[in-house]
Amino acid sequence: MYNYTTLLVFNNHIPEATFLRTRLHRNRYCELRVGRDSYLDSIRGFLPFLDTASIYLSEQPLTTPQSLFEFIKTYVKDIEKLPHTSQIIYYDPRFFPNQPQQLDTILQKAHYSELPVMFNLKSQEGDSYRLPLVSIAFKDLVQYSESAMDFRMGRMETIEVTLDNIVLDLMIPSNVLELFARNFQVRHFNALTQSGNYFVKSSTQVEKMAAEYHFFQNLPHQIRPFCPHVGTFEEKEGRASYQVEKIFILDASKGLINDIFSVSRMREFLYQIGTFLDTCPKRKVGKDVYKKRMRELFVNKLASRLHATLALPELKTMNHICGLAGYSSINALHEHLVKHVEASIAADSDEMFTFSHGDLCLTNILYDPDSTQLKLIDPKGGSKDDPHANWRPIWYDLAKLSHSFLGWYELLLYDLVDINLDNTLAFSIHPQLSNNYLNRIGHEFIQFIRNRGIKLTTLRLYEATLFISMLPLHRDHPKRMIGQLIQCMDALSFFQQNQYS
Repeated sequence: MYNYTTLLVFNNHIPEATFLRTRLHRNRYCELRVGRDSYLDSIRGFLPFLDTASIYLSEQPLTTPQSLFEFIKTYVKDIEKLPHTSQIIYYDPRFFPNQPQQLDTILQKAHYSELPVMFNLKSQEGDSYRLPLVSIAFKDLVQYSESAMDFRMGRMETIEVTLDNIVLDLMIPSNVLELFARNFQVRHFNALTQSGNYFVKSSTQVEKMAAEYHFFQNLPHQIRPFCPHVGTFEEKEGRASYQVEKIFILDASKGLINDIFSVSRMREFLYQIGTFLDTCPKRKVGKDVYKKRMRELFVNKLASRLHATLALPELKTMNHICGLAGYSSINALHEHLVKHVEASIAADSDEMFTFSHGDLCLTNILYDPDSTQLKLIDPKGGSKDDPHANWRPIWYDLAKLSHSFLGWYELLLYDLVDINLDNTLAFSIHPQLSNNYLNRIGHEFIQFIRNRGIKLTTLRLYEATLFISMLPLHRDHPKRMIGQLIQCMDALSFFQQNQYS
């Protein structure tokens, strides 16, 4: 059943040599993932007016009445039944709906216009230019169908609508960075805006922002090349902000969900991470201080987060899932986990701290697979009064990496997993990315860990604690909470099955 009231034609071609295409290695907008949905699906989700439109994808730009008409003739079935009052919308997805409600209203009004509607935008230099976006009745398209003149050349009688601030042009790299930083299903407590050569990061979590800024201001000289420059820090009216250098690189989680990590690229990525870890300075703190910090990170923090979890309405469901895995409750799972963690800490003879980012997950690692440039953002930070605030046992940063590469933390964030119950009543996580792709990534990470002399079973034990620690932070997303609980038990099971091997 075709809807002949509105036909939406998307340009599906991402231009060559653009920031978006070179960073994510996608040629078509329909293949570009921005979370669970494709980029095109996300645009449609933002614009309810298009819900009932018939959707078509063009593999090349259609910038003239002639080319758009020929496309309609070729791909619209029963074109002779197409009413002349039908509205054709040609939309280039390079223009993201920054204010979707306003754009949706404009498109609705354009539908009833007596004349074709063209859209304008101001350039960075301040000049106004026409966009490759047009709303035109089929009767008008037929009338101009012999014209090979670009829509934007202004030879048709049209209505002009300005979309300043209503859309973001993704051919401008800073807009791509802002878009991916502030959208698409990632929990975010922070706002990111542009200001000259800086982004300005702001949040109501004043202490956290101060800790991040303190981290960047007090970096050891060896690792400054791995972090962005920061400008000024401000605090007013219950909100803190600081300037952070614009770096034209997307975070590694965007690369992961867009399948950019071939074996060779993954090895190079891990090599760069390893270079960072090896460059971080170390300090000897003694066994007592070392073990105390290990318990703070993997035992005390876990207990605090569990306490918050026990107050959540999903507790009954989580206890039921734990029961199917052989634990009477999440409390029983916690006790079992802590018993193993305490034994591991007691057996650890290390007494060295490493300067630590503190939240080394893929969303906090900016990485360019072509230049292999790596920059770290959003550190954990700590109080300026604590001399060891940014120093931790190496296990913590490595567990965070395992949390991403083996525990699929980012896939849970982006809702790119399904939760299944098999015929043995066991829950499991099934990613929506290729199993072969993720297995290759996991294999390379395991080799990376083993080459560093790290015992994988112990690392996965510490990884399991991170998943329980994250539960109350995702209280607004029950599916993510359940997924993290299942991944906790999976990592713990790996430890139990392999601890003596």
